Amino acid sequence: MKCWAQARTWVRAIVRKWPLEKKVLLAQVLTSLFFPLGWLLSWLGSTGERISLLILPYAARHHLGRGNLRRQWDYSVMDTIDWYGPLYEQAQSEEAVKGAMRAVGLTDVRRLPARGMAIVAERPKSDIRSGL
Repeated sequence: MKCWAQARTWVRAIVRKWPLEKKVLLAQVLTSLFFPLGWLLSWLGSTGERISLLILPYAARHHLGRGNLRRQWDYSVMDTIDWYGPLYEQAQSEEAVKGAMRAVGLTDVRRLPARGMAIVAERPKSDIRSGL
């Protein structure tokens, strides 16, 4: 479910049809403008991450490269491009994903306690033995 309060939701609506080259430039500009604030918020842990996700129009990925500002910068720019890059995005529900997995014969379909939608399943033992 989309959160209409997030800054990225509004920016995505504006730039949706832009060419990728313009979106890359936008990602670099937004990261340049908001990187210092995102870096400061990252020191608040998960609370800072939640605040960043809500108010910052770039993907603050400081936790992925702690101690290496260049790596933090690169991850932030790449993820911001990813935020604004897709022309077509279809949100999937947990039940739809689980149903699709069951429909192809997977078993023990379950959601892991992780951020995002981490759903895993098992192949039937007969498939494993036959090498499928």
